[in-house]
Amino acid sequence: MLERFLRYVRVDTTSDQDSQTYPSTAKQRDLGQVLERELRELGLDDVELTERGYVFATLPGSAGPTGGLIAHMDTSQDESGANVQPQVSRNWDGKYIVLH
Repeated sequence: MLERFLRYVRVDTTSDQDSQTYPSTAKQRDLGQVLERELRELGLDDVELTERGYVFATLPGSAGPTGGLIAHMDTSQDESGANVQPQVSRNWDGKYIVLH
């Protein structure tokens, strides 16, 4: 699961505030397509990538109501989303994490 997440955060999804489209860049749609495909491969139901770039899927629960998760797929223009090198802090001691 960690490797999958790290692969997702390396995708450059920097938004374009001057765009008139949804999502604001093709790179965001590219990530949506990856998520759509992988959710289908995992066997989720009702997987859909909408024309505006939203990804929906259903994972039926076995005990209780169905829940939902939501997250942004874009990153702010304030910082480039290109060449992201995520850091994993294992056994974090609660002190400040120095970013490289």
